[in-house]
Amino acid sequence: MADLPDWLSEAGPSAYDPPSDREGFLRGNVLRLAGALAGVRAGGSAASAVDRALGRVPAALRLLGLVVVVGCVSAATNALFVWVVLAIVLCQLALRPPRRIAAVAGTALAAAALAALLALPAVPLGAAPPSSVVRMAGKTFVSVSLVLGLTQGVAWGRLTSALASLRLPGSVTFVLDAAVRDVALLGREAMALSEALALRSVGRNDGKAASAAGVMGVAFSKASALASRQAEAMACRGFDGTYPVSRERLATPAGIGYVAGVAALVALFAWLEHAMAVAA
Repeated sequence: MADLPDWLSEAGPSAYDPPSDREGFLRGNVLRLAGALAGVRAGGSAASAVDRALGRVPAALRLLGLVVVVGCVSAATNALFVWVVLAIVLCQLALRPPRRIAAVAGTALAAAALAALLALPAVPLGAAPPSSVVRMAGKTFVSVSLVLGLTQGVAWGRLTSALASLRLPGSVTFVLDAAVRDVALLGREAMALSEALALRSVGRNDGKAASAAGVMGVAFSKASALASRQAEAMACRGFDGTYPVSRERLATPAGIGYVAGVAALVALFAWLEHAMAVAA
């Protein structure tokens, strides 16, 4: 018979007092996973007047408008166009709830700071003027804010419909749709594993990174099993690549107004670029 530890034997103390330890690492992982899952589930929520107004615009037009505006911002050599689009983005951002403002602005500012940091060495080398660093940061902030505004303001089902409206193959739409669904499922599984690990953690745990790696390993095994079951189900049902998705009507009053606004920005971009080329 194996010898019991002192704290379990009759001669030992009647109570076990484990050493204290902080659970910030595990709790932080659970909160981050919960926040990510909440962001996936909350996509398309009309939390402000701006979201409700843009929610009437077909998702396909919003997706195309995003590509066009981001392309113009990236190609702009006149900083005035960047600041005009930045003013529009900031006005939209100011009308959103504080939590969404913090989420969008925090990510956009971090991306802008990284872009400025990467472009900064070109200034002392004489390859670019100092104003180009500011312009690069502004372009990055605008682009990231626009992308986040679309992903947070449009439900994934509407984005799938938008991809179908743009004549993408059904297999591509299916892969993206299944990926988002599997990410949500695996995120819930990882959150449950993290909560179970935190509840069963007794005493001091010096291997928190190993614990997180174990959770990731289990999630990877679940992902492999999920993929295998999905492939078998698709084979049993004779999946031939056809993935029917409902399509939104594009010719709506809100869609026409949105297209007119994007066209006005494109006209402003072309006029400013022409004026700058003439002045040069």
